[in-house]
Amino acid sequence: MKFGALFFFASAAWGQLQTNSILVSASRTSASIPDQATYFVQVYSGFGASLSDVVNAVSSAGISSVDFAGFGFFNDLPPNASVEWDFNLTVPLSTLGPTIAALSSIQAKANNGLVVSFSFQGTSTSAAAQPKCVISDLVADATVQAQALADAANLRLGPILAVSDQGAATTGLFILGDRVSISTPPTTCAATVKFGIVRL
Repeated sequence: MKFGALFFFASAAWGQLQTNSILVSASRTSASIPDQATYFVQVYSGFGASLSDVVNAVSSAGISSVDFAGFGFFNDLPPNASVEWDFNLTVPLSTLGPTIAALSSIQAKANNGLVVSFSFQGTSTSAAAQPKCVISDLVADATVQAQALADAANLRLGPILAVSDQGAATTGLFILGDRVSISTPPTTCAATVKFGIVRL
């Protein structure tokens, strides 16, 4: 948990007391646990194949037309192939093993003369599995810090005047090479709370 504070002294007066305000920024960082994996699947065919033909050939791995990412014509394709069909397949992380097995089986069969290649792209966290930012928790953290600052300055902490939710930020890095490295990118939630304070 992190915080920052900034005092603002106003010119208004209330009896013998001077009203001020204090801004406190609080943040919490939670681990984002990956729950899905993505594969890049390439299917090579001749000019006579249609998207439907290609999808039918790889459908046993859970690939559908929704996963279609595009196609192209290249000079370095496998023999008897003229078109490359690309798919991005995202599956639950719990099905990592079965998905690899299904793709490997399709690759070995070469249905209807189609050549299949695939690679593991990395893991990610779905929107449903992202840690949630609870603004009340951030306000509670900010209140504790503001009270400590007010006590240290011999001030009286007043009510909350404003809350600015700074949202969540998630960053992560996935490394692909001879081995697959799965990281857990953190999610940081932050908010700035403005409190009224009274200086005697």
